[in-house]
Amino acid sequence: MKAKQALLRLLNRRELNSAQALKKLLDREFPFAEAKQAIAECESAGFVDDRRWAEGRVRALLRRKKGNSYIRQKLAQEGLDKELITDALPSEKDQEEALQRLLTSRYSDRDMTDLKIRQKTVQALQRQGFPLSLILNSPEISHFS
Repeated sequence: MKAKQALLRLLNRRELNSAQALKKLLDREFPFAEAKQAIAECESAGFVDDRRWAEGRVRALLRRKKGNSYIRQKLAQEGLDKELITDALPSEKDQEEALQRLLTSRYSDRDMTDLKIRQKTVQALQRQGFPLSLILNSPEISHFS
């Protein structure tokens, strides 16, 4: 089965979820049924595992200091279903730790006593996927509010 061989070559380079694998095989003009069959065989052998892929992707996004809403959106764009996304999302504690790392590294030199700077920082953190309630409760922000 040529689709399975092609998929194994792709997986040799990097891990893929099933949606990414399907897209890559279809881009290589394999018939849909053959591509689905190859993915199913690789899933049963443990080579394609959406849950494992999602957990690894979440860890990578947390290292990049991203919040849950950003992570949820990114995983949905990458083809995961909502149930897997919900299961893979980090706990609130992990999210708080990511926010603290971000505040103490990237934003530590900002003067949070200045209202405009504090507002811009809060907006930037929201764009990175952190919930407003978590941001406003962080000591670095709430101390000056």
